[in-house]
Amino acid sequence: MTEQHSSSSSSSSSSSSNSSSNDGAAAEGERLAKAVEALTLRSAVLPSLNLMGVAEAILTGKCKNIIVMSGAGISVSAGIPDFRSPGTGLYYNLQKYKLPEPTSIFEIGYFLENPKPFMCLAKEMYPGNYNATKTHYFIRLLHEKGLLLRNFTQNIDTLEQVAGIPADKLVFAHGSFSSAHCVGCHKEHSVEFVKQNVFADQVPHCECGSLVKPDIVFFGESLPERFFTQLTEDFPKCDLLLILGTSLAVHPFARLINFVDKDVPRLLVNREPVGTPILRYEEEDNTRDVFWAGDCDTGCQTLADLLGWGKELQRLVLENIKPRAPAPAEAAPADLTPAPAPASAAALMPVSTAEVAPKAEATATTASAEPNPVEDSKPTAPLPVLPVVQSGPAPTTTQERHTPTAAPQTDAHPVAPAEQKQPAEAKAAPATEEPETPLTPTLVQEHERGSATVASKQPSAEKQNPPEGPAASGVEHQS
Repeated sequence: MTEQHSSSSSSSSSSSSNSSSNDGAAAEGERLAKAVEALTLRSAVLPSLNLMGVAEAILTGKCKNIIVMSGAGISVSAGIPDFRSPGTGLYYNLQKYKLPEPTSIFEIGYFLENPKPFMCLAKEMYPGNYNATKTHYFIRLLHEKGLLLRNFTQNIDTLEQVAGIPADKLVFAHGSFSSAHCVGCHKEHSVEFVKQNVFADQVPHCECGSLVKPDIVFFGESLPERFFTQLTEDFPKCDLLLILGTSLAVHPFARLINFVDKDVPRLLVNREPVGTPILRYEEEDNTRDVFWAGDCDTGCQTLADLLGWGKELQRLVLENIKPRAPAPAEAAPADLTPAPAPASAAALMPVSTAEVAPKAEATATTASAEPNPVEDSKPTAPLPVLPVVQSGPAPTTTQERHTPTAAPQTDAHPVAPAEQKQPAEAKAAPATEEPETPLTPTLVQEHERGSATVASKQPSAEKQNPPEGPAASGVEHQS
């Protein structure tokens, strides 16, 4: 009897031990399965979360419909001044115009009241004075290789066209100098008419007496209809999103990063980490987002090297560099007080100063050519609702209309500084040299900075500069 009881106890103990062991094995197997799943997800989007992974995805044909979102940082190396650098930025140098606020120069209400300061500034910024940058030519290479679906740009400098990117591949989200209209009767005027007046230090007027303004989107104006048409048409097709030289602080442009599918890789090339938490390059569970810290020209040259296009890009730049045009004579800041509007103009101006909504505060970073309008526009056709981006001080409503706005400014989130000047272009290698081999370990070691450069290694200038008004380089030039 004792032996039977002992045997029964031993059997029960053994069964309990086996059950516990099985439970432990099952839990371990579940953890292993989750780890394998995470690795599978990681490799399903990019081979590796760095520039080399992006290059490999392009070379293997996985990415054939690339959308580029470009900001003012891609034009800094062209010599176009940024907006907020202390002592050298455009806003600093606008003191000579005696504006109520530096950003007033890009506000539609102030322009209607006193257009002279903007016209003086337009003379300095006018297209034709600057060469396109290496980044612009990299975007052109994407087009020539049949990979560029569209380039959505915040810039108004039209350097994309200088670089030879076809007009149908471009969306000027904040307008440009490439067309002009009367603000009263809306008659279109030639670019040459506006340019002749600007360089003669005159304010162009229409036959009706109203002002003629380049089609640059000011605070208080709507974005072009083409922006929303191409947004709806292009983003469902996108298989790689390149985000170059933008602070992602001006809306609705910044929200474009939300419109690609969840399995589409997104590469940010910028001096500062931006776009978090929507861009997840700092998160452990990130499966598709890559951040390369540095100036845009260097980042694009590095990616071109990994793709085997490095020498081709250098040659393209050197073949198209032209001597800089002499800087236009600086307009005398003598009398920039508002002149009385012609009698016929008063009734035709579509927006009075009193009707213009109060100026919005902003956090957008520096720029050379991107206006950031603020008020809601009123389109004639239904347009896509733009979701709220949770990066920085973005709007908090769940549905928003389509007029771009700069996010509200707070002391906790001051404006990031302008991008520093980029290094001089490298000389192209002789045409007789051996072809490049893409994705070589040497190139990776020399050029690749990885996808997760920690922001703490280069403290964000957002914590260094005091808050400022809305960016307006068309009007935000680079973080």
